Amino acid sequence: MKLPRQTVNYHVRELARVRLLARAGRRKRRHLFEQCYVATARGYVLSPEMLGALAVDPAKVADTFSANYLLGMASKMQSELARSVEVASEAGKRLATLSINTELRFTSAEQRAAFTQELQRAIVEVVGRHSSPFANVDGTAADGRPFRLVVGCYPISPAKEQIPRPQLKEE
Repeated sequence: MKLPRQTVNYHVRELARVRLLARAGRRKRRHLFEQCYVATARGYVLSPEMLGALAVDPAKVADTFSANYLLGMASKMQSELARSVEVASEAGKRLATLSINTELRFTSAEQRAAFTQELQRAIVEVVGRHSSPFANVDGTAADGRPFRLVVGCYPISPAKEQIPRPQLKEE
């Protein structure tokens, strides 16, 4: 990592202090004892706010069909959901959510465009039938709890084991 040992030691101790790392034993190396650590979880979700000004802001992305816009929306969704989980947890309540995950395949750009238009039209129709306005006529907040619906679609890269490998000819 090309960092001073003291800097790494400080950060490792801070990660252990907040229980992101756990002690996993000691071993003697030369005249010193080396402390070993392991991660306490299989994965971590980092808050997009950690990036500060470097984070993708969907409001500043002009092309709403771009990957940057979708990444910005995903970051916004992650931040809002994390905050909602925190508020619900503090109140001792469960958080109502909805998730839809599916895979689909398009054979042409025209098919993808037709799908996008039809899906957008269907969502606008369903939202219009089942949701209430956000604000009253006087500008005050309307009754009800606000929700955010995000639908994203992106190409899936094949997993390494799914990539067809060229056949070698035996001679």
